[in-house]
Amino acid sequence: MNLITDKSSIGWIVLSMSLVLLSPIFTWGQDESRTPHDYFMQPPNGELLTWAHKYHLNHKKFFAQLKAGHYEYALGELLIVLDYLPNHPKALTLLQVAAPLAGKPRTVNYRYERALHLYPQHSFTHAQFGRYLTDQGQAEKGIVYLKNAIGLDPKNGTFYAWLAKAYKKAGKMDLAKQSTQKAKELGYRKPGRR
Repeated sequence: MNLITDKSSIGWIVLSMSLVLLSPIFTWGQDESRTPHDYFMQPPNGELLTWAHKYHLNHKKFFAQLKAGHYEYALGELLIVLDYLPNHPKALTLLQVAAPLAGKPRTVNYRYERALHLYPQHSFTHAQFGRYLTDQGQAEKGIVYLKNAIGLDPKNGTFYAWLAKAYKKAGKMDLAKQSTQKAKELGYRKPGRR
């Protein structure tokens, strides 16, 4: 019989056995229903979207709290929605307002990055983040995300218009002009113009 006498080997065996025996404790209490879901794959009147809009993104909850200056509470409502629907476009847009007011501006980048990590296939999330970064004075980073969006949806004139704005802010006027022209070719019209 071969006995293990090396103390480090015994330590690894004890640690391994402990992890095997304790693994049910580490997963206990994790709520399967909190699994993130893809906003763009939800049916239009699906349960999750109805829940998000009825109980969190409504005038009595989010908007009333924001208007009353209860920014932490308003932010909390958005974070609940984004826990379940990380790429919810309206919640991400509202987060751009609520998070800085609540003193947590880094939350915006984190939530966009999380959404893109979980669901990188959706052009609109890339474009939203690119536009946000551009508006925050990070045009070069914004350009990267806007180009990703265009790569996923090359016929979206709005994305080219947003890219043109980012190029202008980055001082790349020739590229801005090209993007503006492409946006027009794809039928983009500035809001308010016919």
